Amino acid sequence: MKQHTIKKPISATGIGVHSGKEVKITLKPAPVDTGVVFLKSNDSSQLRAYNLLYNSIPASVENVTNTLMATTIGKSPHKVTMVEHLLSACSGLHIDNLYVEVKNSDEMPIFDGSASTYAHLILEAGYETQVEDRKFLKITEPFLHRDGEATIIIEPHNKLEINFELTTIHPAFNQNHTFTHDCSHYIDEIAPARTFGFVSDLAKLRANDLALGASQDNCIPLDEYKPLIHKRFDNEMIRHKVLDVLGDFYLLGYPFIGKISCTNSGHKQNNEALNHLLRAKLYEIITPAKKFTRKSEIYHIPTTLTLAKV
Repeated sequence: MKQHTIKKPISATGIGVHSGKEVKITLKPAPVDTGVVFLKSNDSSQLRAYNLLYNSIPASVENVTNTLMATTIGKSPHKVTMVEHLLSACSGLHIDNLYVEVKNSDEMPIFDGSASTYAHLILEAGYETQVEDRKFLKITEPFLHRDGEATIIIEPHNKLEINFELTTIHPAFNQNHTFTHDCSHYIDEIAPARTFGFVSDLAKLRANDLALGASQDNCIPLDEYKPLIHKRFDNEMIRHKVLDVLGDFYLLGYPFIGKISCTNSGHKQNNEALNHLLRAKLYEIITPAKKFTRKSEIYHIPTTLTLAKV
């Protein structure tokens, strides 16, 4: 299987869920072995004179600087937060190399709170098959990461599989306790799942300059008993947790082959588990055998521009 980028640049504008500010992004084709690289526009006239129009921030585990409410890479003033939704779409749709130009903000747009818009943008831009083979990161030894009530178990497996479990007894999470997915139908089953939050937390978050752009248009609001808007799936919230895991794990820089079992975890624990994996070298980088092809179920590339109706 070969590496992929997109055929042509494509732009979109939205707001940041935390900043509430408008941001424009442009996805651009990138050469083989580039990975996903975020480009922050540089407004300095002195730097522009030297053609330093961008500050580049590779999407990598070592560049993660904050995991509060989202995954942030880079350091101020050259940082980008809320990168996980786009990275999830890149993982689910098998985009290896991509430039992501970000203007007017340090935050990626939230759009509708899911990864569907990012998936639409990739599909509309089209796939470009590149000359180099895809390389995969394959887990070689199991390990457990524990952080309070949150755990992540990573085990060797013959494909990517994600299991997520929530142990909360909050009634809003009825049918949201467990979910298993092998990512074979990402575009219909994972991409449309939206982020969520408790209405009771909103005032405190906004007092700390968070969730300033949050609304029913981009997240599922929850009260003490139930979601306050219609859900796209009965278990939409836990599907979104799987979406986040996919995005955070794509910071490894390679498609992932292994079984990931999460309980009550979030961006912080994802990042800690990835750092342990890399430090302990519990993996190998492989070029898969012929059985991993574009026709294989778990690496199938969609050929249509449609998403599941929601």
